[in-house]
Amino acid sequence: MQKSLLSLINEAKPRRVLFTTYTFSISWFEAFILPALRNCGCEQIDVLVDASEACNSTKEATCLHAGSGYRVISVSMEGSAVFHPKLVYLEGFEHDNLVVSSANLTLAGHGKNLEVVDAVSSYREPAVFGEFAEFIDALVGKYEFAPENKAILRTYERRARTLRAAAGDIDEYARTTWLIHTLNRSAAEQFAVLADRLTRPETLTVLSPYHSPSGEPVQNLAAAVHAFNMQVGISRVTAVAPFEESQTCFVEPVEYVVVETEDAFRFPHAKCFELQAEDGVLVMTGSVNATSQSLESTTNVEVALVRRLSESPFTWTTIEPKDYVACDFRSMSLTVRQPAVQATWRASQRIVGTVTPTPGAMQVKLAIWEGDKCLTTMPNVELTEDGAFDVLVTDDFEYTRALRVVLSGEDTTATGWLNVELQLTATDAERKLLRAANRMRAGEFNIADMGAIFSWMQTLGTKQRERSSPEGQSSGSEQRDETGVPRQSMSYEEWRRGFEDLTPLGASASVTRVSLEAALLWINSDLTGELPTANAPSRVTGTDSKPKEAAAAGTPRLKLLMSDRAEYDDDYDVEDDADSDRARVEEAGNALFQKFVASLPRALELDAHSAIVPMIVELAVCAVLKRALVHKEPRKADSNVPSELLVIDGWLERYSKFDYSAQNREKLLPFFCAMACCAAHYHQDSSRPAVKEALQRMARRAVPADEIYELARMALHSRWFERVPTADHDEVATSGKDIAECVTLTQQLENLIDIAVNNPAEKTVIPREFEAVMKAVKQHRTSRDKVFGNLHATSTGCPCCHVTIKPRELNEILSRRAALCTNCQRALFAGLDKAELAKKGLAGRYKG
Repeated sequence: MQKSLLSLINEAKPRRVLFTTYTFSISWFEAFILPALRNCGCEQIDVLVDASEACNSTKEATCLHAGSGYRVISVSMEGSAVFHPKLVYLEGFEHDNLVVSSANLTLAGHGKNLEVVDAVSSYREPAVFGEFAEFIDALVGKYEFAPENKAILRTYERRARTLRAAAGDIDEYARTTWLIHTLNRSAAEQFAVLADRLTRPETLTVLSPYHSPSGEPVQNLAAAVHAFNMQVGISRVTAVAPFEESQTCFVEPVEYVVVETEDAFRFPHAKCFELQAEDGVLVMTGSVNATSQSLESTTNVEVALVRRLSESPFTWTTIEPKDYVACDFRSMSLTVRQPAVQATWRASQRIVGTVTPTPGAMQVKLAIWEGDKCLTTMPNVELTEDGAFDVLVTDDFEYTRALRVVLSGEDTTATGWLNVELQLTATDAERKLLRAANRMRAGEFNIADMGAIFSWMQTLGTKQRERSSPEGQSSGSEQRDETGVPRQSMSYEEWRRGFEDLTPLGASASVTRVSLEAALLWINSDLTGELPTANAPSRVTGTDSKPKEAAAAGTPRLKLLMSDRAEYDDDYDVEDDADSDRARVEEAGNALFQKFVASLPRALELDAHSAIVPMIVELAVCAVLKRALVHKEPRKADSNVPSELLVIDGWLERYSKFDYSAQNREKLLPFFCAMACCAAHYHQDSSRPAVKEALQRMARRAVPADEIYELARMALHSRWFERVPTADHDEVATSGKDIAECVTLTQQLENLIDIAVNNPAEKTVIPREFEAVMKAVKQHRTSRDKVFGNLHATSTGCPCCHVTIKPRELNEILSRRAALCTNCQRALFAGLDKAELAKKGLAGRYKG
């Protein structure tokens, strides 16, 4: 049952996490938990904290990320009530996990104390997730939350309800695990109801750091579950019974026990109620203490997990108490509870929030602090009768650490973390992009804004995700699955809707889309002679609208690109002196664009899973087409077609090797089919086998001719292929048949090796560049050592003789696909399919 929180996080690799806690140590959380979540690619982190303890946590001035890297949501309670649950909801990609423990988010809770930690998964205990959804629903209904925070909590509720609904009907009587909370009924009442499932209860054992002095809650629970023996857990070190000996109300003798652990010196902060019976044991663990307020009332917010087990998960040992000392309770009343602030800085530049307990209507001063530095002060802020405030932020200030809000007025001072919505839903680069896009929407185009867009695109590689394989690429057998997975046919509109779905980017999705549209129109500006501006109407995919719609009068225009050289050379002539300023702007724009294009491969090596990747690759497609299709009729024998047209082949070879997610592969496959068809159609020297291999590598399966045709036609219809004449679409897409029918280089090499090893007498035509390596294969075919070596991207030397190969020579071999080892004279091949070699009876005949 017992696992650490860090191990559970590493196992679950969540994409979103919700924590609930009473006390909260910011420094511990940011030192241990936050890095673990970031390392596993967690995209959203939310922390629910008791309001008074959230207020206390603001004293940690070294905090860096509260309100920016993760959301802090305070829960305001009345009087002596506390928000006490210790939950962790780990939302994964396929299933979720729920952790229920006795530990707060502190060093003591997860590093020093003796705590109990339990966890359930949605695919094993879906009913528990339905109960978690009910808890969130009741919590939001009973307490006040800011609209943004309420929406976040409702998201977790919907997620849990969906998982419960997916499980269908569940036999309630056959269940063995339940989640209980105290928002509607006491924990003791619910535990007693579940105890009715046991036959002849015998012993109730209670381990809790806090008890009522009289022990009455324990006595009442024992009576409710019909247990005739009672055991109370205490510390082995102190051996102190937590009661006032003269005031105990136990009707039967109580036995004191300690739980056997590896470290007996830890403070027992664990909370456990165990009922042993003839046919099993019922165990309740979580946040519930053995006090009347925690166990027998609905005053606190408590959550526990109850399990029915065949035997106890704990080992109890009897001990004699050395002394009786009642627990010391220092309950806070409404009048002394420290006022706390729940504040949100919205994208509209307004800070809104509430103060609880409310001091009444008054004017207060609002200050924003970064550590020990006050960034700005806003006097005369109106605080309403119910503690609400709403103020416009007029100052534009820079900050790098967590922000605190401090409200002060008359005899009231309230403080809390400031949740910055833009920080929580966008990266730094996306915020710059937002400002640039806003100016562009206002018709203010300048090269600095384009620089912000391209700079943001270059940060794609900073979001590195964990790879499914060490090399980040699939094996050859995955790439060349001849059966493949049938791809469902979809309409053009369905493809584009899925392609342009940037929902994972959160609030910045619309800004991202507008900015990418502007970048596309800028790249294709030479088609119209006009530089598009961001306030121009966007063209809707699949319509007959023209690029000219994007031109806007009165805005600075860049010089028309008249040739391929004009785009990629920095020092071209400016014929009209009157246009020199625009030419300089255009030159700067070209430099930015070249830098962006050059950065794409490295960025995609680091992260090809992001939701933005498909649209980034689209821009790369436009760049290549702009470079390759300057001439419209390359097939004419007397035309002077530059070798630049082969850049499509090179692009396919390079961009097919990235470790795209399955979703991104499906979105990008039409583009790769269209680019492959353009390469085959527009250049007679294009290597169809190489193009086919690149297409299969990207799809990780064989792509039949009819599918290449269908997907190519769909992509050619998009605005990204404006350079391809509409009249050519059908003929270009038909080139897919030639691609599908050709034999790839890998297949050729595998067939030649098969003949050389298994049928050496068979006469076959061997390409000149492979004559030497095939001769070596034949020479060593009867050797007891391996016949040849098979290199891959991470190879560092010859697999046969283990001699290190210089990186430059290794890259040449990987590029040529075949060579001889200069040391052992064995044939070396690159990237052969192990599964295909096995089919040909060559398994065990090679190394690598």
